[in-house]
Amino acid sequence: MDCSWCNLDSFSDYFIYDSEYFSVYLSEDQSLLGRLILVLNRHASSLSDLTHEEIHDFLSNVKIIEKTLTKAFGTTMFNWSCLMNNSFKKQPSFPHVHWHCRPRYAHDVSFTGLVFSDPDFAHHYNNKRKLFVSPEVRQSIISAIRDNLSSV
Repeated sequence: MDCSWCNLDSFSDYFIYDSEYFSVYLSEDQSLLGRLILVLNRHASSLSDLTHEEIHDFLSNVKIIEKTLTKAFGTTMFNWSCLMNNSFKKQPSFPHVHWHCRPRYAHDVSFTGLVFSDPDFAHHYNNKRKLFVSPEVRQSIISAIRDNLSSV
């Protein structure tokens, strides 16, 4: 099986933490500061494949992540999505349950000398707007998230 989510070794520089059933990574795209990806630790192709324990763990992660990002960056609200559309761009397809967490901001956020803005706040996010930060900024974002995890 050629599932990109089952082998995330190349994404280890983006790793934030593990829960019982999920791994949490910083997204490469930081156009919305603190954007994360939650990946189920086993291969499952559909939400209906999740166990009750996995669903409970996902909801626990939502609480942890929302509180953590709000404390770290002053997030106003969150957009969560589980689309898996890219999995079907190639055949055979290998969809893998994962969620995108897009923190939304009603205000600009200054962090590491950069200003992060959300010009589409209160509307659908612009998925064509991208921001790829340096490895140093990426590590600072990850550190800020980790530093606030223990206080949730």
